[in-house]
Amino acid sequence: RKIPNLKCFNLSCFLETFSYDTLIVPLLHRMLNLEKLGLYIMTYVKERFIDGNSLKEDILYHLTKMKHFDFDIYSNIYMENQLNFPSKEDIQQTFKDFPCTKVISCVDYIHKRKQVQCHVYSYPFLMEFYEQITNNFPGGFYPYVRIVSLYDVHPFEHEFFLQISLAFPLMGRLTLFNYCSQNVKQSIDINQNFEIIRYYHLIELDIRQCHDDYTEEFLLHTKTYLHNSISLDIDLESLARITQNFTRNETRINCSKNLPLPLRIDFSCYIDRDKATYANLTKHILNDASASLSVLGACDIYGVAETYCFIDDTQRKKYGQAFTLEALFNPHC
Repeated sequence: RKIPNLKCFNLSCFLETFSYDTLIVPLLHRMLNLEKLGLYIMTYVKERFIDGNSLKEDILYHLTKMKHFDFDIYSNIYMENQLNFPSKEDIQQTFKDFPCTKVISCVDYIHKRKQVQCHVYSYPFLMEFYEQITNNFPGGFYPYVRIVSLYDVHPFEHEFFLQISLAFPLMGRLTLFNYCSQNVKQSIDINQNFEIIRYYHLIELDIRQCHDDYTEEFLLHTKTYLHNSISLDIDLESLARITQNFTRNETRINCSKNLPLPLRIDFSCYIDRDKATYANLTKHILNDASASLSVLGACDIYGVAETYCFIDDTQRKKYGQAFTLEALFNPHC
């Protein structure tokens, strides 16, 4: 059934789908008089990435009255399905005569998932989130983006984080996945003449699933400036190592940032522990055997055992309204 009266349509799918060819394209073909389209999807394809040629053949040639087309499309192919994949330059060439002001494309190999991902989007970029950024990030300026995630099997260096902070000036939430140590960390530590990265609007930082180098990258005040009320999700053991149990002066400034109340502390460990062990661990950290803690059971999410620890009113009064990481680990400081 045709939909002739529809002039404007936006489709956003935040979950990966296998239905681009079978559902999405046929749906758009029903909108004969569509003039403005927004298409924001993540999809799996079998043999061919969604590029300029496929967008013209599947959409634009059928919707002849189209005047404005914004899109942000991730298309993934399993490596086992084929061996040769087009390069970023090959994908970009397909947009040579595309009726948009500018289109940016990226091609990344996601080895952990055994996938190759093609990301194409119209620029200026209008979405509030930009996911799975790798070292192949093409740059640009993204004033509307609030949520960012970084993923790679190659190390992120200090200059890369500087690029991210400048590209996303209003970034409020950042998640990092990278277990590769930084290559130039040693030379940076020796030579302190490098730019401090400032995250003025960052209020949520998740660095649970990354190498210790990135914990250090964000906690050392000689490398990073953090917001005063940042919520930090961090691996407990990594935090203890990098701060040397909060005896390391270079981490004191960022660790003394105020955590917003009510406080939920995330203790994430990559080993199996039961409730009793978690309770003993958290009470030991608080340096107060009488601390009243609500410790929930571990839940396995993507192989990560998590526990959420809530501070009760007694602890809140004891430490005051400005509850900091440093006060948590060393309540007598």
